[in-house]
Amino acid sequence: MKTLRFIAIAAISAAVSIACSKTDGGDTTKDQEPAVEMDVLPTDPQPENLEFNHRMLLVQHTGTACPNCPYMTNALKLLLEDNEQNKKFNLVASHGGYYAKNDPCRSDDADFFTASVGVNAWPTVTFNLTTTQEGAYTDAEYTKQEIVEKMNGFALDPCPAGICATSKINDATIDVSIGIKPAVDGAYRVAAWLLEDGVYGKQSGAREDWHNTHNNVLRAAAGKVSNVNFSGEKVDGTEIGKTSAKAFSIPFESTWDISNCKVLVFVTMRNEDGKYDIVNTALCPIEGSVAYEYI
Repeated sequence: MKTLRFIAIAAISAAVSIACSKTDGGDTTKDQEPAVEMDVLPTDPQPENLEFNHRMLLVQHTGTACPNCPYMTNALKLLLEDNEQNKKFNLVASHGGYYAKNDPCRSDDADFFTASVGVNAWPTVTFNLTTTQEGAYTDAEYTKQEIVEKMNGFALDPCPAGICATSKINDATIDVSIGIKPAVDGAYRVAAWLLEDGVYGKQSGAREDWHNTHNNVLRAAAGKVSNVNFSGEKVDGTEIGKTSAKAFSIPFESTWDISNCKVLVFVTMRNEDGKYDIVNTALCPIEGSVAYEYI
């Protein structure tokens, strides 16, 4: 079955060239921003439990100028509606790169992230912070099954850590407090991404009206090490079974509808190669919280 992906060769955005200098994900971090006041984290519903549900990160790389991107959107709709699969991931839409130049959903961080994972063909889904990719086919069910097959390779059982969060509006920022509870020893980092639902943008190749309304749109990423390293900021003093916390402040723009926003939080862990990848994610409502999710 033929995959439907457009490759931007000569006209890839400037952000893509930055990926050539991608860092190795080690412990060197950027200069830290001033400390954000920590908010009260949600109560742990099972303090003695270390068996966490694992949710990986799926990122849809898309753009309103991409005529084949609705094929991927159709497949992801099926995946989100599948109750066996939708508890295994959280989804982000990164409108970045060549087909998002005039896209109302585009953001600098989307450009940077799409470049950081080596995407140069659209539509594409990537997995966690890796360069593993899957394209789209005309058959939405077939595309869904191809994505699920790759998801199986990223499943973590047992899950190394749980994650919880609280968010609140503070003038022109969203302040996010994140807690992690390790089940195994390791070096951990956390990050927070601001997402927006319900963004209207006329989609090239739209076959139904709902294709023009975009959800899970990546607006801003807090906790990145650099524009090519999104592995998060280090969490100090982690201990098995105990909550360690970190806070971020995410500026938001007046053109974004804050009532349609939410925060994706994730925790990464250093692997044997010294690199970090996501080991769990959660979605936190604005002015709300998300507790540890257990099996």
